[in-house]
Amino acid sequence: MPPPGADASAFATQREHIMQWFNDLRLRAKLLLSFGVLTAMLGTVGYIGVTNLNLSRAVTQQIVDGEMGAVVAATDILVGLRTVQRDMRQSVLVTGKENATWEPSLGKALAGITDSVTTLDGLLVVPEGKAKLQLVRDALEQWRPTREAVMALAKNDKNDEAIEIMMSPANVAAIAGVNAAVDDLLAFKRQRAKDQSEAADAATAAAANLLIASVLGGVVISLAIAFFLSRRISASMAITNQRLMQLSANCLTGLQRGMVAMSRGDLSVDVVPTTLPLEVQSKDEFGELAQVFNGALTMTKGTIESYSNAQKVIQGVIAESSRLVEAGRNGELDVRGDAKKFDGVFHGLVQGMNDLLEAVVLPMNEASDVLQGMAKGDLTTEMCGEYAGDHDRLKVALNSAIQEMQRTIGLISTNAQTLASSAEELSAVATQMGGNAEETSAQAGVVSQASSQVSKSVQTVAVGTEEMSSSIRDIAKNASEAARVASQAVAAADETNTIVTKLGTSSQEIGQVIKVITSIAQQTNLLALNATIEAARAGEAGKGFAVVANEVKELAKQTAGATEDISRRIEAIRGDTQQAVEAIRNIGGVISQINDIQIAIASAVEEQTATTNEMGRNAAEAARGSEDIASNIVGVAKAAEQTSSGAQNSQQAAQELARMAAELQQLVGKFQFEAGVRHEAPPTRAANGRGRPGARRAA
Repeated sequence: MPPPGADASAFATQREHIMQWFNDLRLRAKLLLSFGVLTAMLGTVGYIGVTNLNLSRAVTQQIVDGEMGAVVAATDILVGLRTVQRDMRQSVLVTGKENATWEPSLGKALAGITDSVTTLDGLLVVPEGKAKLQLVRDALEQWRPTREAVMALAKNDKNDEAIEIMMSPANVAAIAGVNAAVDDLLAFKRQRAKDQSEAADAATAAAANLLIASVLGGVVISLAIAFFLSRRISASMAITNQRLMQLSANCLTGLQRGMVAMSRGDLSVDVVPTTLPLEVQSKDEFGELAQVFNGALTMTKGTIESYSNAQKVIQGVIAESSRLVEAGRNGELDVRGDAKKFDGVFHGLVQGMNDLLEAVVLPMNEASDVLQGMAKGDLTTEMCGEYAGDHDRLKVALNSAIQEMQRTIGLISTNAQTLASSAEELSAVATQMGGNAEETSAQAGVVSQASSQVSKSVQTVAVGTEEMSSSIRDIAKNASEAARVASQAVAAADETNTIVTKLGTSSQEIGQVIKVITSIAQQTNLLALNATIEAARAGEAGKGFAVVANEVKELAKQTAGATEDISRRIEAIRGDTQQAVEAIRNIGGVISQINDIQIAIASAVEEQTATTNEMGRNAAEAARGSEDIASNIVGVAKAAEQTSSGAQNSQQAAQELARMAAELQQLVGKFQFEAGVRHEAPPTRAANGRGRPGARRAA
């Protein structure tokens, strides 16, 4: 309760200040203060107990030293009085030397009585006691004359007189007076001792009660302090524990669940902080604990906010990746991710996907354009973009293949034209050989019909033989020319076959480059898979990037698909090249047949020449017999028939060779391998991420 006249509000304010001061104390100070109060209380209780014990001991000592000493001294007076009376009775019963035996004892008893009186004088301090002692002194003084008279008579062996005085009423009254005075003093001292003992008992009881009250008060105060401190500590610990459990259940567990879900690719878990901060009510350890908890709660909320932001950013990155993948599936390879939406590594990730698309799509598109032009027969284009690594090797290999194909097709075209010209010449020679053979056959018929007139027409036969010899020489010359042309055609066919074979080899090299690109796509797919594995190993936040790696893997698969398309086109070109090789191989076979026929014709011509020479000799010897002439004419006719047949075969071979040359020119005509204009590459992709390097026409 506030003191009388004091303002209740001021008292309450002061009380609040005191409580706040106590709450602000450190827990160590609180415990020290509490135990200090308990120690002070224990000290007070001990002091009270010791004081009361000392007081009780002092009272007891006072009773012992004062009252009991006085009682002892008074008792000693009575004892001395009894000794004196005994010695006096003995002294009157003996005489002479025997009287000397009682004198020391009597003197000692009288001295003891005197000493006891002196002692009582020192012990008695109250006036009533002094008065009682004075009565004893007065009684002793009244008894002294009779006592001394008895002692004097007994000393002089006047025992009867001594007995008479000793038995006199005066002596008896004096002794009774001494006994009465001493008894009165003893009664007084006994009463005083009793009163003091009762007072000591009361003081001891009061001290015991005070000690019990102090102990009980100390126990109550200790319990109150313990209850207050325990209530304060338990309340602070309970609310702190409650908030920590809320923080663990609502924030940390939710954050852990979200991080685990994020590591598994699930970004649908939302974490909402619901834990309330602790109210800081003091500056002690619990206040500091509340501040630490509030700081941890603030950091946890910041972590949750960072998790939510990271979740949104990753969702944005995944959305961009999904958009790029969907665009890639739809064939929209010019779509790029918006890296400006993100910062840091996420910006680098989206920009890296854009750069990867640029690095993969641009050379593939340009190579696709060039190969499409090649598939359409346009060999005047080539890759002109600036690339590095395998893409640059692809560019160099494809351009080299195009240049080699240009040179090969040019040589094939030239050789086809040469082959066509040779076929025309061979056809003309074969026609001329046929005419000569028919003419020879006709002449042989004429000779056969005129064999009966040989003898008459030797000169005519000689002239005919000379003409036939000239014709055969022309045939031999034409056959030699046809053989030379056929040999050139065979050589041209072999060279064409070699060139086309190189073209097939170049196509195979292009196929190897395509395999390198496919290997790059497979390595990109493997790297994406490794990135997924490393993201799973990197920690819980890192596993969320496995989704992005999967999207990169999808892009790698699309790159592999595009590469397979290019490979199929290269295979188509290789198929056409194989057909060209087969056609040229057939042409070479036909030319070889023509060459064989020409050899047969040359052999026939040689035989015809020999026959003609023989005919000349026979003409000179015509006179020796017409049978020999007829026989020779039959041989000439047969040789002419063989020559005619060989000429027909040569003409057929020349026609087949001309047909094949026409087909070869038609195949070569499908390719455009010469151009007068060189087309420069269009500008590279602009800032918006659209456009690609274009193929240029070869110079």
